[in-house]
Amino acid sequence: MQAAEHNRLFWPRLGAGVLVFRNEHVLLVQRSQPPYRDHWTPPGGKVEPGETVLQAAQRELLEECSIVAQRYAFLDFHEFIDINNISFPYHYVVLNYFADYASGELRAGREVVEAGWFHCRELSRIAVTPATREAVARAIRLRSI
Repeated sequence: MQAAEHNRLFWPRLGAGVLVFRNEHVLLVQRSQPPYRDHWTPPGGKVEPGETVLQAAQRELLEECSIVAQRYAFLDFHEFIDINNISFPYHYVVLNYFADYASGELRAGREVVEAGWFHCRELSRIAVTPATREAVARAIRLRSI
């Protein structure tokens, strides 16, 4: 594959995620697709043409969990890159928010295996991505300011 074709196929894709807190619990979803299949991460996904990153985070939260959040604040961003992975090359730039639970009854959407509320101290006992662990710790610090 020539370099120009390689770059066209694997250009960075923009994603949005949101850590939703309800008291001492955080909402996570178990991924059904690579990268990080079967790991627990914040709800999120790709930003669609014409929507803002915040709108994408809100839409993905509703689609994946049937939850609505309030008081969104920007948290951080993470890059996930592995363009040499033969089975699933990727390069994502994901902007993360944190927010407070507002309404909705938790139900896992069709794009995730499962969704659940986890006490923040439980995260060491479940398969979360390193970026998720870091993001939760950062959001907890920012929420207490």
